[in-house]
Amino acid sequence: MRSKPASTVLRSLHAFSTQIRSLSDRAPLRPLASLEKGLKKDGLSLSLDASTNTELLQPPLLNRTIKEAHSILSRHISETIRIGGPISTAQYMRQALTHPLGGYYMKQDVFGSKGDFITSPEISQMFGEIIGVWLVAQWQAMGKPAQFNIVELGPGRGTLMADVLRTVMQLDGFAGAIRSVNLVEASPFLRDVQANLLVGGAAPEPKANAENVREIDGPAEKSDSAVQQNLAHEPASEEKREGFPIHWHTDLDSVERGFPILLIAHEFFDAMPVYQFQLASDGWREIMIDQDTSMSSPHNFRFILSPGKTKASVTLLNDARYLRFKEGSRIEVSPDSYTYAHKIGERIKTDGGFALIADYGKDGIQNHKFVSALSKPGDSDLTADVDFTFLRKAFLETGTKPCETMTQGDFLRSMGIGQRLQVLLKMADADKRKDLAQAFDRLVGPSGVNGMGEIYKFMAVTREADPTPYPFIEKPVEEKKAQ
Repeated sequence: MRSKPASTVLRSLHAFSTQIRSLSDRAPLRPLASLEKGLKKDGLSLSLDASTNTELLQPPLLNRTIKEAHSILSRHISETIRIGGPISTAQYMRQALTHPLGGYYMKQDVFGSKGDFITSPEISQMFGEIIGVWLVAQWQAMGKPAQFNIVELGPGRGTLMADVLRTVMQLDGFAGAIRSVNLVEASPFLRDVQANLLVGGAAPEPKANAENVREIDGPAEKSDSAVQQNLAHEPASEEKREGFPIHWHTDLDSVERGFPILLIAHEFFDAMPVYQFQLASDGWREIMIDQDTSMSSPHNFRFILSPGKTKASVTLLNDARYLRFKEGSRIEVSPDSYTYAHKIGERIKTDGGFALIADYGKDGIQNHKFVSALSKPGDSDLTADVDFTFLRKAFLETGTKPCETMTQGDFLRSMGIGQRLQVLLKMADADKRKDLAQAFDRLVGPSGVNGMGEIYKFMAVTREADPTPYPFIEKPVEEKKAQ
């Protein structure tokens, strides 16, 4: 299927800009447990005892020595460690976020004004409207296929998809070609929130299967993954009032094959579990999680440094790009992110389509500073900066084309959010105009003014032969070869 010339797409975008004027309010309040923040949040600091390999990153002596009460989840993690030994930070993070016994995302609505996060779609409808316009532009670039599937990974409360669908339903031709809308969501609680918003009812419980069991940490993690088999499902459906079905999945694998996809991954990769490592004099050591039974800390867990190589350090750090670090450097690696990028790339290469990835991150490995995330697992979110260079490498391996990243502010401005703001301002009263202006500033402004426009990055992925979608540019060939 050949794509239309770029000039045609640009003319279409101009038309969309005109149409969207006729269309009838998320900066991340990152919790202190976030992995990528500074060294001294909540009075916690990081210290390395050079005399031993098992006392890395110990919290300092605190005035209070009463241990935190165990929750069901923390007791499960503690028992896992007691039986099988220290676990990886990735396994700890996975359990703290998505374990059925009380993972953070499994038990509560963490998004919106009443949750821990306010993300871009929750700030203003303009964000979702612009994403909707971009999707229509890519459908046109594909030659307006008669049928295609929309996919969103990690849809949160469903606000972004609701704004996208409301927008595209008003643009001729596109809505009639939607074969299905597919929401990939692990949390039963959030599936119900999404279904209530999109179709006015609870999402049906999907059928379970036994896919997606990871074994990189050996028997301990395999056993834990087996507990989570109910998180991998066949799709469940609800009929959208416009006529096309909405399917819920817990993995991209169960999304229907054979049709082009338009995929959105907004703040999806930053919640992927990460392994943490520190470079010692004799090579990389893994930072792991162990029980803490001492009375010098209120936490039930502690960071330790592996006494030697681990399966993860050998498997994950065999790339030349990990040779340039100095002793004492600490890094994060997310194999789950790499695997998921592969899935997306393979799907696009086989079935056609486009992907739009938007997340909190940077290009390249960072010498990360870690903050204690050991208090009450399941009660706070754990996230990590997304390494877009790592994702780009995964996409290139599948034969797809990852475009150069651009900031959220540049993307939204290029797609006409300024014009859309002017239309909405004309329709609003004084109070609403103030809210709209503040929302605009948060979406496109720099982080120094509590904005998201610089810290969030966008990346598009296409087939190798397809034209680079506006407003992105293609990664230079010489930079591709260097990665």
